[in-house]
Parts: sequence; C-alpha cells; structure tokens
Amino acid sequence: MTIINKIKAFLSPAKLDPKAASVSVEPMTMKEREKLVYDTERLRLQKLYEKWLCKETWVIQTEGIPLLLGINPDSPVAIDNNDATKVQDLWEHAHGCIQKNILSVINIEKPSGEWEIKPVELYRWATVSRVPVPPEFDALMGFVMQTVKLDNNPVHARNEEAHNAAYHRHREIVLGAAISLLINAPKQCFNNKGGVEIDKLTSLIMQNKAEWFGEEDSLLTESAITDLINDYIKMTRPVL
Repeated sequence: MTIINKIKAFLSPAKLDPKAASVSVEPMTMKEREKLVYDTERLRLQKLYEKWLCKETWVIQTEGIPLLLGINPDSPVAIDNNDATKVQDLWEHAHGCIQKNILSVINIEKPSGEWEIKPVELYRWATVSRVPVPPEFDALMGFVMQTVKLDNNPVHARNEEAHNAAYHRHREIVLGAAISLLINAPKQCFNNKGGVEIDKLTSLIMQNKAEWFGEEDSLLTESAITDLINDYIKMTRPVL
C-alpha cells in the first residue's frame, strides 16, 4: 500500500469517528459523507496535507512555512495581512535557525528563497520550537513518522539537542527581562487595577530584544513570549 493510500485509510470516517460507521443511513456520495463527518475547515486542511505530504521536499519559505500555519501555498494571494505577518515572522525565525545550523535544509548553497527541506525535518523543528500546527497536520505527520523509515543521522540529534538547550536559555532570558521590566518600568507594564499588561510587556521585550539577546535572534516568537509570560504569571501569586 502506498503512503498516500495509507494516509487515506487512516483518515477514513470509520477510523476518525467509529459512531459514523455504526449509524445506518441512506447511501450517499463521497462529497455528502465528507460534509457529514468533517466541517469545512477540517476537510480543507486534511485535503491540503494529503496532497503536500506526498511530496519529497518543500521549499521552506514559500511552501513549508505556510503549510505549518495551515495556509495553502498554491493560493498565497488569498491570505490576509494577519496571516502574512505570521508567515513572515515564522520564516525569519526558521531562517535564523538555519543560519545557526539548528535547522537543516537540503540545498544550503542556493539562495534562501530556494532552500528545500524534508517535511519530517520541518515538523521536528516545529515541534521542538513549540510552533503550534493544525491538528490535522499533527495527526498525519505522526502517522507518516510511524510508517516511513526516518533518518537517524547523529548530526540531526546534535542539532536538536543544541536547539533545545538554546530554547530553554531564551525562555530564561525572557522571564528575566519580564521581571526586570516589571520592577523598573511598572507604569508601562501594569494597568490601573494593578494587573500586568502582558501584550505591552511582550512588546517592550521585542522592542529592546538586542538588550536581552545581544546579537542572537530570539528562538521564541512574539506569541510564544506572550504565552510564556502569561503561564508564568498564572503560576505565581502576588506578594502581599
């Protein structure tokens, strides 16, 4: 059985929802069945990843990055400004990791716009970098990784270990920066009720990232920094 047939079998209505297989209904077309089992967005994403996961490699900037965000690379004109910003931010993050040999591409000698990557490698990087991906991509890629023999290159293992260490160090830098700003710039960080303005705090960190990270690029995206600070605040109690 080919990988695409395995994927289709994995995504069959009976596989995803056993109740769908047990309910007695009148015969229906495949299109009607798809509408019954999946909502429009889920169906769109599953079809999108079924198509693209059959490809050996992706051009990371114009294909891989959009796919991580659930965007169809064949329809870039359809994305709004918010999605365009997310694509650009994630591409800059990936580009920095490639330059630090944390993320490996196949043809590094070519211009960055032509860099290609194996889908599994991009998924591994996204997982380690805590980049949220659509559940449909997560499920399909998990199935592919269990089905296809993967490369256990020790260089990849070292790169992943180095990325993990750098990521945790950057988390510590972010929390240190947040504490420093809360102490030294309280008027910019707290609202009138004494609550922390997390978005403003994140913005201050990003605006002054050279002070915290030096010449390094933060391995945490702006949204990841916001989530980290929010989680940290939830875990701590105010000193009375």
